[in-house]
Amino acid sequence: MGNYVLKGFDEIEAMFNEMAVISSDFFSYNQSYKVSPNDINDMNFYRFDFEPYTSLASSLGLSGFGIKGSGKRFYLTHINIAGHRPLCTVRPVNLEQLKDLSYLDYMLSNYCQNLELDATPIGLHRL
Repeated sequence: MGNYVLKGFDEIEAMFNEMAVISSDFFSYNQSYKVSPNDINDMNFYRFDFEPYTSLASSLGLSGFGIKGSGKRFYLTHINIAGHRPLCTVRPVNLEQLKDLSYLDYMLSNYCQNLELDATPIGLHRL
């Protein structure tokens, strides 16, 4: 899918305003979900190429910070391939959570350990 570089928070707000986020009885902004690698790879990637996100990425040892978009909602994502079959995790993220750098740091620290914690299998639900 596509890769996009965002240069300011106004672009993120515009992106959220343009997407009609589809509500769901299944998906929660307080829950992570186990998905397949294709679920993550099939989404667009939005890289935040501006402060404070470049510093956040650097402090976490990441080459950059960004989110994925499915067309229905946006996600923090992680693919863990550390010596086992891929463990792929997504967590819906809203605009307020993207403004909260301590939340993002918490979710993505320790190789995304907190993002993977208690992840629920997605089953037949679609991102």
